[in-house]
Amino acid sequence: MSGVGMGFAEILLILLTGGGLGPLLGMPPGPRDEALLRLPPTNAIVYTEWAARGAGKAGAPGVEGMIADQEVAQFLEKVHSAIVDGVIAETENRSPEEQVLGEVLPRLGFELLKHPGCLYLSYEEDHIINGDTPPAMMMSVAQGVRFALVINGEKQADQIAADFLELTQFLPGGERRESLDRLQLPVPLPGIPVTVHRHNDYFILALGDGTLDAAIAGLDGKSNGLADDERFQAGVKRVSFERAGGVTWVDTRQLLKVVTSILEPAGIDAAGTAQMLGLDSLDYFVSSSGIETNGQISCRNFIATGGKTNGILKLAAARGIKTEDVQHIPADVDFAYALSIDVTKILEEVRQILSAVGPGPAQALEDAIQEIDNETGLSVENDVLTAVGDVWTLHNSPSSGGLLFSGIVLTVDIRDAEQAQATYDKVLELIKLNLPGIINNGMSARGAEMKNREFLGQDIDYLNVVDDDDVPLAPALCLTKERLYLALHPQSIKSQLRFLKSKEKSFADQMADDFKLPDGDLLSLTYWDAEATTKLLYSLVPYFGQIIMTEVQSNAAVTIDIFDIPSARAILPYIGPYTSSTVRTPEGIMTTSTSTLPLPVGSAMSTIIPMFSARRVQHFAPVQEAVPADADF
Repeated sequence: MSGVGMGFAEILLILLTGGGLGPLLGMPPGPRDEALLRLPPTNAIVYTEWAARGAGKAGAPGVEGMIADQEVAQFLEKVHSAIVDGVIAETENRSPEEQVLGEVLPRLGFELLKHPGCLYLSYEEDHIINGDTPPAMMMSVAQGVRFALVINGEKQADQIAADFLELTQFLPGGERRESLDRLQLPVPLPGIPVTVHRHNDYFILALGDGTLDAAIAGLDGKSNGLADDERFQAGVKRVSFERAGGVTWVDTRQLLKVVTSILEPAGIDAAGTAQMLGLDSLDYFVSSSGIETNGQISCRNFIATGGKTNGILKLAAARGIKTEDVQHIPADVDFAYALSIDVTKILEEVRQILSAVGPGPAQALEDAIQEIDNETGLSVENDVLTAVGDVWTLHNSPSSGGLLFSGIVLTVDIRDAEQAQATYDKVLELIKLNLPGIINNGMSARGAEMKNREFLGQDIDYLNVVDDDDVPLAPALCLTKERLYLALHPQSIKSQLRFLKSKEKSFADQMADDFKLPDGDLLSLTYWDAEATTKLLYSLVPYFGQIIMTEVQSNAAVTIDIFDIPSARAILPYIGPYTSSTVRTPEGIMTTSTSTLPLPVGSAMSTIIPMFSARRVQHFAPVQEAVPADADF
């Protein structure tokens, strides 16, 4: 279907993206439904559960206070109405079927997003794969899949059921069904039943033989599923929150087992390949989101590895970041990032993997490295990797002239100062050889060259461009005994050197306050002063907001205008810093991030704009017949 009013695809996009409100529809978290844990089988490959949407609380910090703020609440209600009214207006002069879609779909979509639910995927391990052609084999594989989506309609279950039944008139036959009792949906997957069913207040979409019955048994307490699985319990405990908004579980061990059983009949040694790549070291992945006591939204992700760092996990095998590794970053940074990665170990692991594959790939790697060495005159391993260390940083400091990354400085620590100086000199010579230099004919000069100036006892090398106003950058480098600095302009390097000489407070001094790190080796960290950035960007919101609202109001059904956009004082009190960290522990790798909800304006407008822009285009498109709703569920 391509022409239901403003476009059925656009309606689906709106619903799938939370009606343009993005994560606002999932936060703050309301009550969880403990019964959902009983639904998935213990061999579930994927399980995702989300809580109901909770109400905001006036005066509370973070997302709860923001949601309850008078201006924000009114704006969100306006956006909701704009979407619903816009869809209805676009379909009111269409066919009766299109009018039903325009009225029911937005209401049903918004309602479903408010309630707790889950989805899960498993595979029947004893399922026999057959078929003589790849398509036939893929169809056979699909027949072993078991999938379910379950949503608890709670007090609105009857209204949700009524809306679902309204949509059944688009099924083959064209008659509205009177019940959602094991309603079979027509799908282009022969031999794979897809069923919609209402069980008490729960709505279930099930795919595969026996999936629906198993889900009902879990809801009735006749099975416990993942609720009794010790690995699942241990994983969730690592990432749990007192107020959890959702949890995701991926059983990588089970996934590898299933993939191996599917591929090996075709002659593929999947187990051997997984072992070579280190994938067999991945036990499970678990993620959880929730609200901290300060109102911040936090997310924890844990990959259980048993402490192994072979294969792909070599990416997490570098040394831990220490306080001194970020001592050079000023305390007032609005953005800071640090990463520890051992390229030497990674290259060594890649060599071992390719050698196990065969002589061809291994030799191709060596040839590629040799080609780089020949073209640059540098040895990647002897000149570069022996000179630099593992910790890279990126930071932007307002006191150093940085405004929204304009003063960004990239650094890498030095492993061997003498070797680093020799390599640095070779790199400079290579750059100079590839620059035209300054050509002076006596009347004018033009060209580009590397220049060197001394500042505070350090040499700064920078690109000097003459008579070319299209080049706003002057990349600069400075090598000290501790690290190499790279910036877009020499001013950032000079500010950096002045900071180092001043002995002012550094970012390292506030790490303990901003990052709640678990025990282990710190592999990466990110800090972003979202409040400072929001203050700057929000000064532009009224201007761009007026441009957007001018277009939005071209649909007569929409009453939202520039006045409805929240003021800065409705947003800024709730914006806190964004922090993220990755830590390697003896059991696995933990990533933790914390932030306040992003501004709702951008998310809402990004959906509203294409919605009403599409309106203008579709007046020129022929209106097609209402789509059979077989693929609409």
